[in-house]
Amino acid sequence: MPDDLTEQDVRLRREANALLTDGGLVALLAEYGTVHLSGSYALQLMTWRDLDIYMEAPDITVDEYFELGRRIYSLLTPRKMHFNDHRNNPLEDGIKGLYWGCIWEMKEKERGRLTYGPLIQLRVETD
Repeated sequence: MPDDLTEQDVRLRREANALLTDGGLVALLAEYGTVHLSGSYALQLMTWRDLDIYMEAPDITVDEYFELGRRIYSLLTPRKMHFNDHRNNPLEDGIKGLYWGCIWEMKEKERGRLTYGPLIQLRVETD
């Protein structure tokens, strides 16, 4: 079983890297602030297509943030994006900021069917 999980992590991280580095997402985000990849990707424990990205950009404006969202869409064309504003309504852990959630459609070669993923959760901490 552990070998299967290790292989799954390697496969999912390869897919993630296609978006993050090869696809240019990290370079794009770095234009706006300091990027931190976290969660199962950073821990090398990926079991499904989920990327948690935090970005330090305390001075980003809402207009700049929506411009970033437009650029993410142009770069990667996700099927769905949604926005949350937690500047005045902090999350449970007290984090204030702006949030983009993005979902892509991917064709799974092994099964020949359409699945959703990866899910990218981008939180930009503001103050």
